[in-house]
Formats: sequence, C-alpha cells, structure tokens
Amino acid sequence: MRSATVQRSGFTSRFQFAPATQSPCYPRGMTHEAGCKCAICGAAIPDPPLDYAYKLPLPVPIEGGEEFRYGVWVEVDRDTFERVVRVWNDAAAYRTLTFSGRIANAFPPFGQRTVDVLVDLATRDEKSRPFVIHSREPWLVGLLARGWTHREHLDVAQALRATVTRRH
Repeated sequence: MRSATVQRSGFTSRFQFAPATQSPCYPRGMTHEAGCKCAICGAAIPDPPLDYAYKLPLPVPIEGGEEFRYGVWVEVDRDTFERVVRVWNDAAAYRTLTFSGRIANAFPPFGQRTVDVLVDLATRDEKSRPFVIHSREPWLVGLLARGWTHREHLDVAQALRATVTRRH
C-alpha cells in the first residue's frame, strides 16, 4: 500500500492509494498487499488497479445541535485525487472544493449497505477536511438531513462499542 502525507493548517491528512480486494470473502474496498492469498478461503487475490481514497468525516446531526462523525474511506478517481492534492495548500481554492466519490467501507449499524454508495463532498472552511454533504441514496440523504435522536445515538454508540469489543 502506498501513501502520502500532506499537512494543512494544523492537521495532517494521510492519503492512501491501495489495491482493493477482489476476494469473494472480503468486502470491496478492503486493501491488501500485492500477491496476497485470502485468509478465509486461501484463494489467490489478483492485483487490481490502484484505488485512490481519503478518510473523511460523514457527519450525522444529533438532536440539540450536536454532531457525530463517522470516519469513512471515500474512493475517488485519479483525476479527482490529484485535483484535491493540488488545491490542498491553496486556501481560496480549498475553501470551495467539492468532489464526488464512493464510500469504501462498512460501518455499524448500516453494515455493507454503505459500501459503494456515491457521495458528494465539500469543505466547510479552509481549515477542515472535506465532509460528506450529500448522497443519492434516500436512506443516507435522510440520515444526513434528519440525523438521530439522543436515543438512536446511544444505540449506535453501543453497536460501535460491541464491534470494537469483538475485535479485541
């Protein structure tokens, strides 16, 4: 996996260029080193073309004005990736940056439903990372607009905690 690190106005972003797994046992977007074998079925995983991805926030409003942020991997094409890197340190251009990409990872409570969902992204100001701002998927449009009640947020937090606990 290749990566680049770029610093901007008090935060550092690590960009990944990684081949996405083609194994039937793993979700699309999972990365691997060249020449890998599937740890589940033992099948050789072909080396696909490089994907370009950023880890960016997907904000979910919570009643009362708070916000929960998922860190999602968003795959973009090479031209978009290079355009974002080009404007990264140009405050005026960065402030108005918009682009589209596809979510490359699953996350609770939505699971695989999130993988490959087309999203639009934009910066909120010259000091923040680009945020997911829109999607064409009705369920995600609703989530971005309506968000969660405090009860729903607590339920999601418990699901996330359970996921982390199972991994360790």
